[in-house]
Amino acid sequence: MRGKLQGPCSVGSGAQIVDSKIGPNVAVGDACRTEGSQIRSSILMDEACTGHVNMLCDSIVGRRSRIASASTDVCYTALVGDDSFVSLSQ
Repeated sequence: MRGKLQGPCSVGSGAQIVDSKIGPNVAVGDACRTEGSQIRSSILMDEACTGHVNMLCDSIVGRRSRIASASTDVCYTALVGDDSFVSLSQ
């Protein structure tokens, strides 16, 4: 794990936090991967992934879903169902 955790937060078994800031108020499920992202007040269900999402707030990301590529200063809010892929942009 190479990232910053700010409580309260919960990180599940086998989760990978790479160059990311997690918290406060975040639950990361089992086997999730977040890379180059900032996440706060959100839930990532088991096996969800985020990649280079500058700020994800007040969101729920379903099982085996992926959110990618939002390199802006905007705080994105999303409700993403299971097995989905979302590419964010300006």
